[in-house]
Amino acid sequence: MEATLKLNKVEFERLLKVNNLNITSLSKKMNVDRSTIYRWYNGSDNFRGKSVATMLKAFGLKETEFDKLFYID
Repeated sequence: MEATLKLNKVEFERLLKVNNLNITSLSKKMNVDRSTIYRWYNGSDNFRGKSVATMLKAFGLKETEFDKLFYID
């Protein structure tokens, strides 16, 4: 079975709140469609390297803080 990168939903929701963002504003900040964010959240789509970096940046996280928002399943 192949390892999959997953979103830490609890931290994702916390980061949305503390950054005063919602799915729409995050998707605009990341330049992706809202449905893409929902698919990542629901685990029905895989992250790409660029998407991970863009999300970290949108939340003001450093690359070294990767494991706060993502985990490998």
